[in-house]
Amino acid sequence: DILYFSTTEGLQLVDVTTTPSSIAFISRENLHSGIEYVWGSGSKLLTSSGIYGIDGFNMPSPETPNQTFNFTNGNRFYAALYYAHYIYAAEGSDGLGVFRSNSLAEYPDPIRTISIGGVAMDVARVDTMLYVLSTNGVTQLKILNPEEPAIRWDAPSSNPEAMFATESYVYVGDEDDGFLVFETGMMSEVGSDHSAAGYEYSSMTLLGNYIYAAVGSDGLLIFDVSDPSSPLLVSQIDTDDDANGVASADGWLFVAADREGVIPFRIYSPGDSLVEYDAMDTGGRASWIYASGDYVFVADRYAVIVLRNTAASIEECSKVPEDYSLSVWPNPFNASCRIKLPAGSEIEIFDRSGRLVSKLSTADGFAEWKPSDDLGSGVYLFRASAGGRTGSAVYLK
Repeated sequence: DILYFSTTEGLQLVDVTTTPSSIAFISRENLHSGIEYVWGSGSKLLTSSGIYGIDGFNMPSPETPNQTFNFTNGNRFYAALYYAHYIYAAEGSDGLGVFRSNSLAEYPDPIRTISIGGVAMDVARVDTMLYVLSTNGVTQLKILNPEEPAIRWDAPSSNPEAMFATESYVYVGDEDDGFLVFETGMMSEVGSDHSAAGYEYSSMTLLGNYIYAAVGSDGLLIFDVSDPSSPLLVSQIDTDDDANGVASADGWLFVAADREGVIPFRIYSPGDSLVEYDAMDTGGRASWIYASGDYVFVADRYAVIVLRNTAASIEECSKVPEDYSLSVWPNPFNASCRIKLPAGSEIEIFDRSGRLVSKLSTADGFAEWKPSDDLGSGVYLFRASAGGRTGSAVYLK
């Protein structure tokens, strides 16, 4: 995993391991002040920026979002999404705004606003259902006619601040009531974890049976929602700056952490088995985030920024390879393999699904692994506690 090459400055050593461990800047679209929210789907992108309205983008490719309009009407726009030629926007005290815009290429045509009895702060869509988060709770609307969403049910709560909607459940972070779960049939509460009260929720995402919530100065909260009737706060992760937004894609978790920028976390299996990598400084204040595949889109107060999760980490080594490398031999192997890693490390071994299958320790920098009888042939991932170094090997049973 070490590349050696000669230069006029002498011998250089470069780590070229194939584990994604950083994100790279791709492009920046300067807009105006107050970019606090970004939403995307396919080749469409929207940003919201309070009194500065909403901005629409079409993306021939993820690297090149092309701004198509900026729309303002004097209201405060908290969030927006696009569906079937219509924009649905959380317009604060005015409620849900409905606008028509063909393919986000046309300047929006206002259709109507729908009062929901509170200050509308976020909007989400699942199939033909809309969910609007307001200061009164969550309102569910059915899109029978795209220009006239009909209110079906309300799910009240004391001080709701963030939500994530699925086909069966809506998860809500409420500073006073904690973490709440509503079923989508009649929007009745089916579960809660009141121990999670007192946090300032800002954003949520779901991966597997776990909700990851950004909670400002308290970082990240992780909830086990495998049993919706008994959601459980299982872990908290501190971030160096306020966690304002969170998104997940392809086994990665990305956190918009204000002045720290964007923090990538590798999720080896859903839950709290996260490995944190270096943050990407976006140069501003990362307020919200959307992720799709390898690409990450950031609302950064004065711009929308496109980042890419790199396929390889390449950085100059400051020490000889023996201090950094993790190697396995023989590879492939049959009965057992020998692992070389930094002295004093522990090593975790995972199968292809991310399941932890073994844990070893070493004092001298070497360990031997003999797979248990219940393990089958395949590729296994090795991760050392010192430096987060990784490697892999093929087991041929």
